[in-house]
Amino acid sequence: MFDDDDHENLFPFLVESDAFDIELEEDVEDEIAAAIDRIHLRDAARTIISYDIGEPGDISAISMVAGSPASLVRGSFWQCLDEVTKSELLALGEVRRIPEGENLFQAGDESSSAYIVLSGWVKVYSQPQREKYEVTVALRGPGDIVGEVGALCGSPRSTSAVVLHDLLALVVHADLFNALLMANPYVVKKLENIANQRLNDSRRFRSSLDKPGAQRLACIILTIVERFGQHMFSESEPVSRAYVPLTLEDVASMAVVPAFVVTDILKLWSARNIAQLDAGSSVSVLDRQSMRSIARGECLQASRKLIERTACQRWRFDHATYAWEQFGGTQQKLLDELEHLPQMLSG
Repeated sequence: MFDDDDHENLFPFLVESDAFDIELEEDVEDEIAAAIDRIHLRDAARTIISYDIGEPGDISAISMVAGSPASLVRGSFWQCLDEVTKSELLALGEVRRIPEGENLFQAGDESSSAYIVLSGWVKVYSQPQREKYEVTVALRGPGDIVGEVGALCGSPRSTSAVVLHDLLALVVHADLFNALLMANPYVVKKLENIANQRLNDSRRFRSSLDKPGAQRLACIILTIVERFGQHMFSESEPVSRAYVPLTLEDVASMAVVPAFVVTDILKLWSARNIAQLDAGSSVSVLDRQSMRSIARGECLQASRKLIERTACQRWRFDHATYAWEQFGGTQQKLLDELEHLPQMLSG
């Protein structure tokens, strides 16, 4: 095969060949992966524009696995893409099955790939060194993209991600993902929209740390059901239910409230037909009006008594503040990188 000295010329040789196709022998793909570094991204982007990248991916097969469009997370990356762009990503990436409990990546890892969730669930979290307590900063479901910041920016992972439910994911190597972004302003725009939404989420959750625990919990539950849930109508009141594999501890870490306090608050809300948590299965809002009132800081008297029985440890708030600021910082970094992509391509 090629010596180290030949790596620099390998990629231009391949893209200038009439036989260039994304479906190459594994040993050649390994050489391409070794040859493509960040100085070759403009060539890669122009190659995607100029050359046929192979047979379009089987969108119908993926759709069957990932479910109908209604089962995708509302506003998710995959849901926002057109069929042509999905074909490009399927041709560039690899569909993998990843079992429950496996880490996609951990904080500090090298960022080698971006993941698009086709089915299953991923929890993104931050955890201080030598501590068991973690802050869950994101839940990602069908259609969501994970690990895109590190893949584009080339920086080490700032958070960890673990599979909550058996995962089917489209894994795209960072260099190919970056090249596609350079070649396709449509994808850049969709990614910018998602980054802006996540940046707003981080600011909202960061500001909620100054509010009472029950109010934070109400905000978290409303966010979960509004983003991941289905709205159903019973004989009495409409019910919003999200079928998500979150444990009580996951919800508690998102709200930065001790788990036993969350248990007491949820017992109170369940008795009053306001909200319910079926741990590991679903989160339900039975009375949206009351839940929104609590999220605004109203109707907290009974819940506040529960909170006053205990105080969250100060370091948990400090770490949660850091985690949300760091999460927001990575989204801003992604937006900055996306803004510079056109200049990089034209340079």
